[in-house]
Amino acid sequence: MLKSFAHWRRQLPPLSTGVRSLVVKHIVFFIAIQLLVVVPIASTYLHSVGRLLTDRLAAQLVVVGERGSALLDPSAVAAIGTPADAATPAYAQVRTTLQRIQADFDVDNAVLYRRLADGSYTYIADGSGNFTVGEHVALHDHFPATLRAANRAWNSGELGQTDLFASGDTQWFQINVPLKAQGRVVALLLINKFATPVDVEIQRHRHKILVGVSLATALGVLLWGSF
Repeated sequence: MLKSFAHWRRQLPPLSTGVRSLVVKHIVFFIAIQLLVVVPIASTYLHSVGRLLTDRLAAQLVVVGERGSALLDPSAVAAIGTPADAATPAYAQVRTTLQRIQADFDVDNAVLYRRLADGSYTYIADGSGNFTVGEHVALHDHFPATLRAANRAWNSGELGQTDLFASGDTQWFQINVPLKAQGRVVALLLINKFATPVDVEIQRHRHKILVGVSLATALGVLLWGSF
């Protein structure tokens, strides 16, 4: 078929300068339509897909956060403030509950931390045993978006979430659930979830869109340039 098309093209008389100029204008016009119409539509679709997948994950973690926070005793959490408190029954109780949250709800880590007077955060306890009481939350230094999400939850007293963020080749997603004692936020329960599969799905849609737009553009240029 391609051979026949090429043979047909050779049989046509040479294009005049005026006709060639018109063909070029047609091609430029077609590409402009692609850029002004098709690309924004594709971008909007991709954004919607990403938002849908992220919101689905967020909805799952919201349930985990609400159920998990109900298992924690805010008074026991508030009593933990120094490394020495790791030897207390209150810490053992809190740590056991965090481990239960991780195991029962299949999340990668359940963490408790609090904000200090200077605006920084320190760990209280976590289910995986990665952090010590009073240790600085260095995550906020490397990923400022997680600090902003924590501040929003702390200030509002309402559950909040981050967007997907990358640590190396791994994508993560987090929600923060405020724990309150006597109406005051005393800690945040951070639910951390491995989210690379969500990002892979978003990238798969992006690849399909790019291939589709590229093929449509190439085909359009070929057709416009043929007449």
